[in-house]
Amino acid sequence: MKKYTCCFAGPGPERLPFSMTCRSLRRDFLFERILSAIVEKRKHDHCRTFLCGMDQGADLLCAQAVLELKEEFCASIRLACVLTYPGQAEDWPKKAREQYQSILERADKRIVLQDEETNGCLLAQKRFMIKRSSHLIAVSNGIYGGLPAYAMDYARKRGLSITVIEP
Repeated sequence: MKKYTCCFAGPGPERLPFSMTCRSLRRDFLFERILSAIVEKRKHDHCRTFLCGMDQGADLLCAQAVLELKEEFCASIRLACVLTYPGQAEDWPKKAREQYQSILERADKRIVLQDEETNGCLLAQKRFMIKRSSHLIAVSNGIYGGLPAYAMDYARKRGLSITVIEP
């Protein structure tokens, strides 16, 4: 149900102020803030379903956070992975592909939007998630352009509640 659904947006690994390949205080701090935002959405807005585009970087951190909360507290929350196309992670570094696969295996649902990569498929993915959500958790410092900015702008236009977390 859209009223109880939240989606995520955030930068890829190249725009995060830390490496995604190893743990760091900055990465752990961002992860904790993502966890807190999800708990708040669950507690105050009764969000039960979290849609994640499964892109490298912030998206994978958000998906991991949902799964951690689900496992730790047996929370009645669901993770739905919204994939642009089946092979979206084929060209990623090995560690990112392994993380991606591990998340997919534990997710409650996989939604594949199209058979292959096309121009604009990532924009279509963000629109798909936002149209089915009432809430957006965005990892952004307000400087990023690209998909995070597009998602936040589109979510504002559609009247979503937006929680911004600075990386």
